Amino acid sequence: MSCREILTFQLGNYSNYVGAHWWNIQEFNLSYGGEVTNSNEIDPDVLHRCGETLSGEETYTPRLIVCELAANLGSLKQHGELYGTETVSRGEAGQFGVEVVEQPRVEKNPFLEELEGGPSGVQDGSPSDELEVDAVPKRSYRMEELVRYWSDYLVPHLHPRSVFPIHGVPPASERSDSFSALPNGRSAFRDGTEPREQWNDRLRYFSEECDNLQAFNLIVDAHDGFAGVAWETITELADEYVSKTKIAHIVVPYCAENNDRADRLCRHINMVLSVDYFSDNLDLFLPLSLNSNFSNYNSRVLPGVSYKPHLAYHTSAILAASIDTLTSPFRLKDRLYRAGDLAGSLNGFGRRLAATSVCLPFPLAEGLADTLSVWSDQPPLVPLTPGFKYPALTGSQWVTLRGFSAFDWSSCNTPLSGQGLLHQCASPQDLLEMYVRTAMSKQSEAVTIGDPLSTSHPFPGILLPSQLAVLSSVESSSQCNQFLEPLIDGARSINIRKLPQFVENGLEADEYNETIMRLFDLSDCYKQ
Repeated sequence: MSCREILTFQLGNYSNYVGAHWWNIQEFNLSYGGEVTNSNEIDPDVLHRCGETLSGEETYTPRLIVCELAANLGSLKQHGELYGTETVSRGEAGQFGVEVVEQPRVEKNPFLEELEGGPSGVQDGSPSDELEVDAVPKRSYRMEELVRYWSDYLVPHLHPRSVFPIHGVPPASERSDSFSALPNGRSAFRDGTEPREQWNDRLRYFSEECDNLQAFNLIVDAHDGFAGVAWETITELADEYVSKTKIAHIVVPYCAENNDRADRLCRHINMVLSVDYFSDNLDLFLPLSLNSNFSNYNSRVLPGVSYKPHLAYHTSAILAASIDTLTSPFRLKDRLYRAGDLAGSLNGFGRRLAATSVCLPFPLAEGLADTLSVWSDQPPLVPLTPGFKYPALTGSQWVTLRGFSAFDWSSCNTPLSGQGLLHQCASPQDLLEMYVRTAMSKQSEAVTIGDPLSTSHPFPGILLPSQLAVLSSVESSSQCNQFLEPLIDGARSINIRKLPQFVENGLEADEYNETIMRLFDLSDCYKQ
């Protein structure tokens, strides 16, 4: 049986923070050669590809395309270390028509040095020893102090064609408006043919080697210039891969109240333009953030999780754990869910936007039936979509519960006094289906997965224990307007003519107003 491959894109700095944690979670369940070490139900071939180094050694790498500023790669080499080569084409170096100065070498932190067996890591053009789960450093490093780049905690090797760097743009901490707006990212592809050709070469390379490509999974920064990179990428996917499912996770870093006002306005407009375009060209997109909404700067409270909102290393770990759970149904070995099933169950009537909520970790100490009985009226879910206040009890939902295999099912099924319907269910799947159709929405798809969410160092210690039960919900309901309405209201209050990074790149006031009107139409879809 073919494995229903998925090709993942990570577009932007925060997306790569999220992606680094997500791939570390995958790595923890693997040893090289594709042998599964900790997972029984998840098929790793859906996200990974087999290959060989030049010396004939087998590799098992993420099926992944990364777009990042060259200045934000840290110690990660563009072509990786599996092949012991660091060659950059002239076209890549000059893609913006500017002289490129070689980036100063960034030394690997102590965690990466230990991970690779010493400060050199690679000797004589050959990869270091295979990174098995047991080889991941067990020493307790203070990663919160060590992490400056997402590559500082990335465990798996990447394929030489995975990383697509954007040269000539300084990192966010140093730049002004050079890559702050969506049009900046679009121009990276429009101005000349070489960047687009190189990008498309990577796309064809990874997609054409698949036997049964089911979907493109995008993790996207939509708050800065990478929104424009996502725009052009999605345009290419929509034109060339019409039959393939396209799902995007819009990840938004925590925005503190002291952020510059002009920066906040720019972020808002980027989000407005992105949501409008995504709603027409994707099968489904899910905004994810630890910001509670657009109008204040409160962070979400997750019971049992003590995280620092200003640390991307922390917040991205929570979003990565959530993405891993909500995508796990279409990575199962023995059940043929597909990404298109998720999108098709939620995107009717033009509803391409869906909201995500999670209970992380999900408490199962009292047994599954007893635990769900406690929340018979309202599930213990925390929204991760900005503006979203609580899960709806109407509309369409896709609910996933994972991690009950750590508990004996017979003890989970022991009734409380006054036996209820949940305690009479014959299996965890039957139990969850009954629960979501009574406590949540009757138009719900329920999926149970015995495997827990397994994490290991360098995943931050904000989630304990290392094997967690997780409940996630993706829904399309009238509650989605809690995200859209503040977005529209904020957009209407902005005078686009006062933001030169948009006007000077061709965004006219009339076009901006038409975008806002289309968002009104999208909002109306959720009122039907």
